[in-house]
Amino acid sequence: MREQNNMVNRSVTIMIVDDSRDNLELLSTILKKESFRTHSISSGIQALELAPKLRPDLILLDIMMPEIDGYEVCYQLKNSPKTVDIPVIFISSKNKPDDKILGFDAGAVDYITKPFHRAETLSRIRTHLALKDARDELHRANQEIIIQNKKLEMAYQELQTIARTDSLTQLSNRGDLYRHLEAEKSRFGRNQKPFSLILCDIDNFKKINDTYGHDCGDYVLVHTANLFKKHTRLQDIIGRWGGEEFLFILPETSTAGAEIVAEKVREAIDYFPFMYDEKLLKVSITLGITLYDNFELSIDDAVKQADEALYLGKMRGKNRSVLYSEIRNTLKD
Repeated sequence: MREQNNMVNRSVTIMIVDDSRDNLELLSTILKKESFRTHSISSGIQALELAPKLRPDLILLDIMMPEIDGYEVCYQLKNSPKTVDIPVIFISSKNKPDDKILGFDAGAVDYITKPFHRAETLSRIRTHLALKDARDELHRANQEIIIQNKKLEMAYQELQTIARTDSLTQLSNRGDLYRHLEAEKSRFGRNQKPFSLILCDIDNFKKINDTYGHDCGDYVLVHTANLFKKHTRLQDIIGRWGGEEFLFILPETSTAGAEIVAEKVREAIDYFPFMYDEKLLKVSITLGITLYDNFELSIDDAVKQADEALYLGKMRGKNRSVLYSEIRNTLKD
C-alpha cells in the first residue's frame, strides 16, 4: 500500500512557502521521503511569481513573512484564474481561532498549527490532494459532457438541415416551404402586411431530360437554383416545390415588388449560358405570381392561385411571368 502511495506521490508537486530555512528543509525532507516532489520558496512575492508557472498540486503556506504575509498571498492566488484551483494549506504558529478564520476567509482549505505532527500533516495533505483530484475529475467530466452536448446539438442541427433541404439544389424542400408559408401566414395575421408567392417552372424540362439525359437535367436544376439565390433578396425564401418547379416566398412584398423579382430571375435564366457536354442549352422559365392578402385563404389555395397564373403563362408561350390578378380580373369581367 505504501509503495502504491509512493508511486502516485511521485507525480505530485507541492510548493512550500516559508521564510524560515529550517521549516523549508524540514517539510521538504518529510515530503520527499513520501516521494512527493517539492519546490521550496522563501517569500510570498516569489510564491505569487512562480505559482502560475509551476502550477503545483498543493501549496503549504506560512503566514508570518516579510513584505507580504500569507493571508495576502492566499487571497491573491485565489483571485487569479491560473491559481484559483490550487489548494492552499496554512502551516503557522498562529493558533488563535481568529487567525484560522482569517486563513479560511482568504481561501485556504486547511490550517495546521506549528509545531505540526508529521503523520497528521501527511494525512491532511493526502486528503486535500484526493479532494483536488476528485474536483479535477468532475471538471473534466463536466467539460466532456459540454463537448458531447455541443456535438449532439450540431448533429441535431445538421439533421434538421438535411430534413429541410432538397439534396440536389440545396434549397428548401417542400416540407420546409410549408413551414415558412405557415409562418408568413401567421405574421400576416399579426401585422396585416401581405406577402407574395411566385411559382416557377422550367420550360420544356422533360425535353431536356429526354434529349440529354437526367444528369443534364440535374445540371440545369442546380444552376437554375444557384441563379435564383444570386438574384433574389436575403429575406426571400426559395425552395424546390417538386420536379422542375420552384416556389418563392417574398415576405412583406407587394404584387409590383414580386413582379420585379420574377422578371429579374427570369432574365437571369434566359441570358445565362447553360453549357453541358460542350452543348449550349436554351433554358427559360415561366412564373406565376399571387398576393396573399386574405387570412381566410388557405396556403394550398394561395399556391393554387400562383399555379393558375403559371399555367396561363405557359398557354401564352412560356418564358414570361403572369399575375394571378389578371385571371381574377378576367373572371370579374
